[in-house]
Amino acid sequence: MLVLSRRENESIIINEDIVITVVAIRGDKVRIGIAASKDVPVHRKEVFEAIKEERMRAAVAAAKLQMRAVSDEVYEAIEEREREAAAEKSQQQTKSTGTTPTSPPLE
Repeated sequence: MLVLSRRENESIIINEDIVITVVAIRGDKVRIGIAASKDVPVHRKEVFEAIKEERMRAAVAAAKLQMRAVSDEVYEAIEEREREAAAEKSQQQTKSTGTTPTSPPLE
């Protein structure tokens, strides 16, 4: 970590496009002004941590939804394959015996 000393109204420049200025010093509090382009997000650490946490929760929720959708698709594909296999078996029985197989009685 780079540690610099600055007095009131003195600045630090980062990457030629971010200027951090000590605006005021009052007791144990330092007011800082930050000049940066609008596409550079600037947050207090506690706000940034909350944003990160919310993004993580949203990503987990989206992943769960996606997994649920994939699971539904897999289940539907398995059911479709089972129906196709049953129809194929029925056709083979019809060809070999010349009769249509009967369905088992419902319970």
